[in-house]
Amino acid sequence: MSRLADSSRSLLLRTLTVLVGAPLFLGALWEGRYLWLSVLLGIGAALGWEAAGVLGRKTAGTDTTGRARHRKVEGALFGATGAYLTARFGLMGAGYLAVALLVYGGLKELLLFPRRPLLDIVETTWVGLYVGLLWGALGFLRNEAGLVWTLWPVAIAWTSDIAAFLVGRTFGRHKLYPQLSPGKSWEGLLAGLATGAVVGAVFSRYLGYGGPAGAGLGLLGALVGAGGDLWESALKREAGVKDAAAVLPGHGGILDRMDSLLTTAALAVLMAWLYRR
Repeated sequence: MSRLADSSRSLLLRTLTVLVGAPLFLGALWEGRYLWLSVLLGIGAALGWEAAGVLGRKTAGTDTTGRARHRKVEGALFGATGAYLTARFGLMGAGYLAVALLVYGGLKELLLFPRRPLLDIVETTWVGLYVGLLWGALGFLRNEAGLVWTLWPVAIAWTSDIAAFLVGRTFGRHKLYPQLSPGKSWEGLLAGLATGAVVGAVFSRYLGYGGPAGAGLGLLGALVGAGGDLWESALKREAGVKDAAAVLPGHGGILDRMDSLLTTAALAVLMAWLYRR
């Protein structure tokens, strides 16, 4: 009975968080200017903070609490800056980001922490690129391709996540990848893929694709999103943590809710570029 009560409470918290957070996010996305920029930078900073915290659990070793916090602050700064550069300048901005990360990481580690510079440089660079490039891709879509193209990855990622969670929770019997994420099932994955196909078919009318092509791209988007989810699960499992943070009731961290959207947004940028050539 206690497990059932905890499960019901978790579902209620997840639902309430979505009901509050989703309209705020979508409203900023629709506005598309200063409010959207604030949300883009704020979430970018949060994603960088959480990603650095997760990765630091594995690589920090005997680091002090002060240095662990320093890593998170770095992650937040590079997450927000990288998202802005990618959103504003596209691939050129991504190049600026990569050079800045390598130069900064190299100088900092060689001068201040010379014992294991390579590992720390890789960590700093990875956090900045992972968050900056993938989250910034959503901002780039909004700036260059418009609202509908930006809504596509959001709708695909969120609806397929919800379908996978609900179906997996109710009917899931066959574990998808228990070594990484014991809660995910094949039944949930198939439900997520089917939902992605339906949403993709709906969006095809507004993006100029035919219905079958739209369904196929929606299915691909849901699959790419599931891959992003599993990738983040692998990082958390390696670091020995269940959630990236505990800021969203019933969900964990912001990274836990945005992991599939990050990879789906990158796919959407590629789709928009190919379609608009």
